[in-house]
Formats: sequence, C-alpha cells, structure tokens
Amino acid sequence: VLCLAAPTGGVVAGYVHPKQADGLPGTGRMAATVALRPAPAAGCDLVRLRVIAAHLARHTVAAQPRFLTVGSIPAETLRKEREIFRAAHLEQVGPKKTGIVDEKVMDKILDGKTQKFYQETVLACQELVAPQVASADGKTEQKPLPVAEWLQAEAKALGLEQIILEDFRLAVL
Repeated sequence: VLCLAAPTGGVVAGYVHPKQADGLPGTGRMAATVALRPAPAAGCDLVRLRVIAAHLARHTVAAQPRFLTVGSIPAETLRKEREIFRAAHLEQVGPKKTGIVDEKVMDKILDGKTQKFYQETVLACQELVAPQVASADGKTEQKPLPVAEWLQAEAKALGLEQIILEDFRLAVL
C-alpha cells in the first residue's frame, strides 16, 4: 500500500523524481512520501514541517531505505543478515583460519557489519542526502548528519522537543 495518512498534528509530504533532467515535475520513475509529527504539536509551523518532510522524501528517493528505524527491522531479517555477514567473513578468512576464529572478535565484526547495514537500510540512521553547502570560508561543511540527528537539529530550530519520523513509503513506478 502506497497510501500514507498524516499523523495527528503532523504532515505528509512527497517527492517524485523526474524521468529526465528536463522532465515535467511529478512525472518520474521513483516517488516517496514521508510522515512527520512535531512534539509538542501545539503552535508548530506546519509549513516549515512540510518543507522538512519534503526534503526527507527527496532523501528517501535518493537513499532508498528499507526500514524506518532500527526497532522496525523484523528480528528474522536481522538474524538472516548477521548469518550472511558471518558466512562472508568466514569465507574471507579462508578454511584454515575458520576453525580458530575467536567468537568475541567475530561478535565485534558482526556488530560493525550490522551498524553498516543500519546506515545503509534504516532511514533514521542514513546520512542525509543533501547538496553540500559551502561555509563562509569557502570550504564545504563537515560530513552529513544522520537523518535522526538532522531531525533533532530541525526540531530545535523550530522550538520543538523533537520531530518524530512516523512513516515513509517508497515506490518505483
């Protein structure tokens, strides 16, 4: 289902990526919608919140996340991914070293690969895809923020406690 309702007191915004650079707006092959909710909702600038949601929808098309948050990943999916990481690592070290792999070391390796999985597939953990902005001294800004940190900074700028990422939809048309 590609329908996404606005949460109570919140907004939904979308983005459709054009087929070509000179394509008509809204006529593309990929689209995303994002639902955000301010906390507290009273007195929130919904126009600015919709701009934030639209920016995040554009990011969603570019980064193509599979999950909203780490907590939204099904346990079975995470288990399978860790099994794949383990098998790939054991194949990489070779059959001679496979039997002597320290489990504590293996756990650290799997934890690192799991964190990378989160950064690639979880919307809240992805680095925000945004144009690089030049600072006053002409240098580009530091590395992009993860989406969750960016939302927290935007919430602070709006005088909110937080902006809650309610849901998203991504479609390939």
